[in-house]
Amino acid sequence: MQPTDSEIELNGYRRREPRRLDWEKQADTAVKAFAKNGFFVNVDGRQVDSLDEDVTITADTDVSFVRLVPLVGG
Repeated sequence: MQPTDSEIELNGYRRREPRRLDWEKQADTAVKAFAKNGFFVNVDGRQVDSLDEDVTITADTDVSFVRLVPLVGG
């Protein structure tokens, strides 16, 4: 996520003034994107189909967030 009022730096973004991110707004944006198939989630090699699905997370759990983007010219 890139804060809107940030400056681009060599290895990321740096804000002029520190601020707290609004995690509730970010979570709402992520839930809406998941509902619109903006990305999908794999937990230990299995795709999670619903946000209501129970998932057991341990220290060895592998979680991947995958966002599909269209290819140019394809």
